[in-house]
Amino acid sequence: MGEFLALLVLSGLLQHLLPNGSCMEFDLDGKYLLGGLFDVHTTITYGVHDLPFELDCSKQPFTLASYRRLQVMRFAVEEINNSTLILPNQSLGYEIFDFCSNVLNLPTVLSLMSSNGSIEVKDEYVDYLSKVIGIIGPYRSEDTMTIAPLFMMHLIPMINYGAASSALSEKSKYPSFFRTVPSNRDTIQLIISILQHYKWHWVAFITSQDAYSEDGLDLFISMIKDTEICLAYTANVKKISNVLDMFRTIDNLGVNVIVVFTLPSDAGVVFETAITNNIQKKVWISSDVWSLDEKLPKLKGIEKIGTIIGVTLSVVPLPGFEEYLYFSKEQGQCTACALDSSEEILCRHACDECTAVGTEEVLSKDVSHNFAVYSSVYALAKALHNVLECSNEGCNDNVTVHPFMLLRELQKSNFTLLNQNIQFDVHGDPVSASYEILFWKNGCHVMFGSYKTYPNFQFFINNSKIQWHTGSVSFSLLFFYHKQYILCLHSNRFLFLLRCLCHSVPLTVKRDL
Repeated sequence: MGEFLALLVLSGLLQHLLPNGSCMEFDLDGKYLLGGLFDVHTTITYGVHDLPFELDCSKQPFTLASYRRLQVMRFAVEEINNSTLILPNQSLGYEIFDFCSNVLNLPTVLSLMSSNGSIEVKDEYVDYLSKVIGIIGPYRSEDTMTIAPLFMMHLIPMINYGAASSALSEKSKYPSFFRTVPSNRDTIQLIISILQHYKWHWVAFITSQDAYSEDGLDLFISMIKDTEICLAYTANVKKISNVLDMFRTIDNLGVNVIVVFTLPSDAGVVFETAITNNIQKKVWISSDVWSLDEKLPKLKGIEKIGTIIGVTLSVVPLPGFEEYLYFSKEQGQCTACALDSSEEILCRHACDECTAVGTEEVLSKDVSHNFAVYSSVYALAKALHNVLECSNEGCNDNVTVHPFMLLRELQKSNFTLLNQNIQFDVHGDPVSASYEILFWKNGCHVMFGSYKTYPNFQFFINNSKIQWHTGSVSFSLLFFYHKQYILCLHSNRFLFLLRCLCHSVPLTVKRDL
């Protein structure tokens, strides 16, 4: 609590970093405001710095997929404001921020928590009022886990559309956190199901240096304990000095199946190294964050390294979104800056790309998390609808809306949106998880399976659809590692023996940090 109070004292010093101007693309007036956090620009370099450093978000790489998600939030709010069925005669607004850095965006967080420009410390959360009734985002687990405790202090609802770390399911730490994207636990269970389907029992697991990847590895280790799967090798791409040495170790261990549970940038390093060094006939299983990447499948020589299988969230089309985006651009609403009363240009965000990018280009980008954004907005709106006791005749304008009041309604959420069930379990995770299974072919993504947890569990793979760049279904050799020796077991007849051996010694045979 002391650290939080110190942070509030600093907030006064940081307020000058927040421009006072309003931007049509990032701001909309309304009686009830939502906060939106989207990494429109993405910081490439992470690390510890000895001294304060200046970071200009506008000079960081522009992330078109995140910009599209921002537009989905705007579209959802527009739909709700034009609806007579939800929040009749009420208006939703938003303040959206380019969340490219935790350091740079600290004033953003404080601003969203504030009321009339200040943050009051209340003894009881039931007395707390904030500028926004809830937060949408941010996308990455690392960013979410950094800022979430500030919103949790006063039970301001956060509904997340991208952060998948299972650590966020811990309600004692994140009591007002919800998400419309499945947690890593669901993704790892799907990956394990694929391994079991093809009887791949000897695998490597590669991670990045971030909360999302490391959580995935921890879950994988714990969830394979009662299976025939053995984890032969793990490596953190950011911590190893030579990626080629990693592949040499993998080859020495005879591992043919590699789970690449990394960020997109690190997946690029892995594949470029594999192509350059003629690594061949492997099976690569990707995490959901880069399975639909557009550039990686088009790398020259990518098919020579083997078969790349991906898992991705099922795509739910958003009727009217394309028309909205075209109309929005035609009306000139996609401006990053606005004029104040003295005709001076003020910018909350510097985003030249936002105005320059074409509608077709936005529509062509990764759509996998779009419904998660869309349903996050609707979940908050439905909760507000119930708090205000709305009916066909209107809403109760005498209700003072405190953040914790929406929290209670979010916990009871159970509605259908575009034929999808929106409901949260006791951890704030979605009850329904739906994935597509794909492989890369000629620079494209080809679907050949699916995985669903609601209303009934379904796991389906169409083996006839997949083309193996390993020549046939790859067989992952089975090994027993003892001291300096490796015993290769070529037959499935040794499967029971392997299971006993693997689980009677440390589960991970070799691990490069």
